[in-house]
Amino acid sequence: MPWPSPKPWAWNSPGVYSVLALPTTTPRTKWIRFWKRLTRFARCNDPGMPPPLKATLKAARRLAIRKQLLDSHALLRPESDKQAICKVLEALRCVQIDPIRAVERTELLVLWSRLGNFDPGLLNELLYTNRLFFENWAHCASICLMDDYPLFHHRMQAFAATSETDGSRTAQWVKQNGALLAQIREAFRTRGPLASQDIAVDVPHVPWHSTGWTSGRSVPRMLDHLFFRGELMVAQRSGNRKVWHLTEEFLPPWADRTSMTPDEFCRRAVPLALKALGTGTARDIRQHFMRRAYPDLESVLASLAADGTILPVELVDSDNRTMPGSWMVHAEDTEMLQGLEADSNWEGRTVLLSPFDNLICDRRRNLPLFGFDFTIEIYVPVAKRRYGYYVLPILAGDSMLGRVDTAMDRQRNELHFRALFLEEEREQDLHLADGLARTMQDLGTFLGAKRVKLGRRMPVKWRQALRSCF
Repeated sequence: MPWPSPKPWAWNSPGVYSVLALPTTTPRTKWIRFWKRLTRFARCNDPGMPPPLKATLKAARRLAIRKQLLDSHALLRPESDKQAICKVLEALRCVQIDPIRAVERTELLVLWSRLGNFDPGLLNELLYTNRLFFENWAHCASICLMDDYPLFHHRMQAFAATSETDGSRTAQWVKQNGALLAQIREAFRTRGPLASQDIAVDVPHVPWHSTGWTSGRSVPRMLDHLFFRGELMVAQRSGNRKVWHLTEEFLPPWADRTSMTPDEFCRRAVPLALKALGTGTARDIRQHFMRRAYPDLESVLASLAADGTILPVELVDSDNRTMPGSWMVHAEDTEMLQGLEADSNWEGRTVLLSPFDNLICDRRRNLPLFGFDFTIEIYVPVAKRRYGYYVLPILAGDSMLGRVDTAMDRQRNELHFRALFLEEEREQDLHLADGLARTMQDLGTFLGAKRVKLGRRMPVKWRQALRSCF
């Protein structure tokens, strides 16, 4: 595990702004002290302490997949579609939102990977009618559980307390545009839900300038500012067009608005992040769910270890070599982790994943856990791309089979799998072609495609095997 930087972290909202937040790191000596406290659990000669927990990397992968509802059990659902969608959010805690629709919006792909065919309209009902979910900023712009609103409320309160006085360029711009801010607030109070296009600016103001796509977009920029302060919520969405409303009007009356201390915030959020991961290091936890928002994480982890909420686990690879880093597991998941060592307790499946899927959204975690080096190439120049614009990873059982460059042609109503790239030494696993063909066809059905077409950039035997299944 790398030693944490002594610098405070910057919360970066793409194309929006960077907010200086509380430092989440401590000097090296305190970090060492934390790990000594944490690993004290695993000492056999410590009277009254449980024996050290040891697990294979294979079991850790299986636990991560099961906690993410990506094993065979995920599709065996007796619930209604709405209940099933809620079950996914309860397990994942957040699902990233992204406007790119080269195949389909990522929030829908993430749900499809776990549920199979479902009605996408139900997600909007749960978000904007039932209000069991809401949009906020988790590890990225995300759909979140209303049950977790107190966590986001805490972070928004902290942002509101400093966002207009922290000396940042954004704070200075907001201060210069008091009249614009007042006009926008008044518009929502008098007119109700509004999209940015519905707000005509008739007061003098200093336009927002940046090198990104937000330059000149003063109203959307101010709406984002009010969103991160907790004053506005997304009340409806049509494609990429967001309709905003005052939080005090849109938030359901039963939503928990309880304030909490930073320690209470961490003690509630950190176990949720770890349970979604299965096993993880402190770095993994810091990057998951409420990404980089855990102040004094090491002290909270030590406290959670002291009360038995989390346990250290030693992970070993197939050659019985200890994996680097200090890994942890939630106490409630230890029995499942140990049970997944046996193949009889595991039934995986082959499924395509969104490039933003929660299982693989932390690129640095993918390599040690799955041996999978995955990078999104959407913003990479065409000539420099290795795999393609919108590439879907292929999960097969408890490992990554490869990736497939995919595009939905909505004019011809065709789903194109343009290229297939298998991981090293996986070309001989031709017996998995049937499962891959099924998940390709299932995706086509979900998207309403009339045809599923295969490109030629594929291993010859695999292309033949896939074609024979269509």
